[in-house]
Amino acid sequence: MRFRLAVPLLLACSMPAVNAFASESRIHKVWYPSPLRSLSPDQLATSFLKSKASELDFDLSTLRLIKSQESLLANHLVYQQFVGDLPIADATISISILKAQQTVYQYYNSLAARPSPVMVKQTISLDQAYDAAWAYVGVQDELFQAPEAELRYTQTDHGLVLVYSVDLSPKA
Repeated sequence: MRFRLAVPLLLACSMPAVNAFASESRIHKVWYPSPLRSLSPDQLATSFLKSKASELDFDLSTLRLIKSQESLLANHLVYQQFVGDLPIADATISISILKAQQTVYQYYNSLAARPSPVMVKQTISLDQAYDAAWAYVGVQDELFQAPEAELRYTQTDHGLVLVYSVDLSPKA
């Protein structure tokens, strides 16, 4: 059994609407042909993102390509949104490009519109984050593998909050 928990750096803060943005995330069908026939999937996706940046209200410089996959009919590229060097949890845009027509035919957007981090002073350590996750899950036994944690932002109604994303794999 594997658990992934987000432990806020400020344990006293409440996160009432961590996934408030999720209701706006959905697949959009589009038809965006390549302006030039010789563009690579990454170049076409970048061109598409530039054309959508103002409409979707995001800064292109905050995106990084994290996954590129090829299927029989299309190329699928996933871009992760970052603030500085830290990712924003679940803030991605996936773009699907038909190979034969070199055309973007759909995208899935869950980006944060112009993200603004809530400024907090780090109040817990990585070990305290592990302890909080361990206590929340109620682990009574050992783990299958060593726990992992990643510092990232998560979206709330009040902006971005810095959290440790802790991954536990308890035996029981």
